[in-house]
Formats: sequence, structure tokens, C-alpha cells
Amino acid sequence: MLQVKQADYEKISKDYRGLWQGKRSVFAGCIVKNGGTKLAVEGIDFEIIPTPEATKKSRKSRAA
Repeated sequence: MLQVKQADYEKISKDYRGLWQGKRSVFAGCIVKNGGTKLAVEGIDFEIIPTPEATKKSRKSRAA
């Protein structure tokens, strides 16, 4: 199963993605090279993973 980042999924035009039987769907060509017009359905063909958030580095100071 293909993993797609949430941010990448949201970049796809709303003309090419939507809902099908309550699950998110997209034309396969939008997420797979040469995927064509096959309808890819979340949970069957792909899963959307949250876009990782940048972590803040904590500065630890050493006592002199």
C-alpha cells in the first residue's frame, strides 16, 4: 500500500480527489507515475500519513 503525506494529498486539485463510499479517493495518476485514471481509494490503495511537524531543538546549557 502506498503512503501519501497529508500535505501532498491536499496539494492535489479538488477536481481529482474526493470521497467515494465515505473514503477519500483520488485518480491514481496523481499519486503514482503512469497511474492513469484508475480510482485509488484510501485504505485499499493508499494511506494518508500525517505530515511530520518540525521539532524544536531544546538548548541545554552546561554549568561552567
